[in-house]
Amino acid sequence: MFRNGVWEQVRFALRDFDEAINEDIITAAADAVLVHEDAGDVDVSVEPHKITESIYNADVAVEAMVHGLAMASSCQIELRIKYESCMRCSRVSGGYYEGIIQIRAQNRKFNESELEQCVGIVQEVFSNAFRKGDDIAFISKEETVKGGIDLYVGSKPASRQACNAIIAKFGGTFAESQKLVGQKEGKDIYRVSFSMRLPEFIRGDIVLADGKVLEIHKYDKNVTGIELENGTRVVSKFKHVEKIADRKDARKAVMTMIEGDTVQLLDPDTYIAVTIKKPMFLNAEPGSEVDIIKTLYGMYLLP
Repeated sequence: MFRNGVWEQVRFALRDFDEAINEDIITAAADAVLVHEDAGDVDVSVEPHKITESIYNADVAVEAMVHGLAMASSCQIELRIKYESCMRCSRVSGGYYEGIIQIRAQNRKFNESELEQCVGIVQEVFSNAFRKGDDIAFISKEETVKGGIDLYVGSKPASRQACNAIIAKFGGTFAESQKLVGQKEGKDIYRVSFSMRLPEFIRGDIVLADGKVLEIHKYDKNVTGIELENGTRVVSKFKHVEKIADRKDARKAVMTMIEGDTVQLLDPDTYIAVTIKKPMFLNAEPGSEVDIIKTLYGMYLLP
């Protein structure tokens, strides 16, 4: 709503549009009534009538006390509604953008679920920024490109927040680069590219890290995960990290025995008993099915 020279955000469901308009018609009509300064105990009632989509009539009744006398008066006011786009909507529909968030994955193909979650994070951050007063926190265009997606966005501060929110969930890095695109009122105008790179390894990847087999929980400056041989939590830098399996490759196997710090499993393919170290996270009983992963480096229980 454009009130007193300012666009104000009015929140209502589309089905409640007429009701919301009626409330504004009543407010506008009441504000338009001039009441004499000598009047007290003023009561203004407004009954709106829709004539067309843009024209309303409002019956206005006023009761007041004037010098001790009860007085009443009425009038009819015509109100016209002008429909137009606010600056924000005009910019969105015109494809306006001040930056591009370029989301890619490092040395691997994008996981579709991962991509959807990244876009969802950006949308949520922008929605929160808009509610807090950032009128250009919007995505004007989404473009699928080779290796990822480009989001054309209005707000540079909200873009930085979105990139940091993605990193907080998935890890990775982002970098900014700006390009001069023109001048406005003597000031240089720049567009900023936010190059978002998701990590090479994601949660659930089984990797060989300097000889240790880990399930990745997070991969950024450090590798965070579980060492599958003994079940200990690992947060460390590694010189060489190589993916050898995926949590989705997990199999079911019967655990036949627990003895000291070892367990015995039946290989689900050969049914041959295999003895491995007992990891710290194991809480199953002999005879139960457990999740295992088979790799070139051996069989491992999964948390």
